[in-house]
Amino acid sequence: MSAALDNGLQVTALHNHFFFDEPKVYFMHIGGEGGTATLAKGVRAAFDTVKKIRAADSQPAQTFAPSGLPAKSSITAEVIQTVLGTKGEAKDGMFKATFGRTVKMPCGCEVGKEMGVNTWAAFAGADDNAVVDGDFVVLEDELQPASNHSANQA
Repeated sequence: MSAALDNGLQVTALHNHFFFDEPKVYFMHIGGEGGTATLAKGVRAAFDTVKKIRAADSQPAQTFAPSGLPAKSSITAEVIQTVLGTKGEAKDGMFKATFGRTVKMPCGCEVGKEMGVNTWAAFAGADDNAVVDGDFVVLEDELQPASNHSANQA
């Protein structure tokens, strides 16, 4: 991500789709404006950085936690609903909360949660050993600028 940002590209999203996919697959959306050579240089820098990282450690970590998640989820939905201040959906010991919002598209039309304009978080595992996955939908003025990302890394 830093390689893309350092080379004039914008990172518009970074996410995965599934909790337990193997191997883990993450998607990074990029964008930019300018000459094709400049944009291509940014994309090349991102690919070169991925190659360098993979060469240094070709086997990614299998988990974030020192112990794996339980085989069967048992999240207590009520606790999360209280903390988040909203009702959600519970199924098979997992919990998901969704927060919809309405935004105006450049064409002037409004779109909302039915078109995927929502923030959501889904929890799996146990109350004392859980994972969370989700998306945050924010407007430009709600997101901290990433222009000084290099200065903030230490």
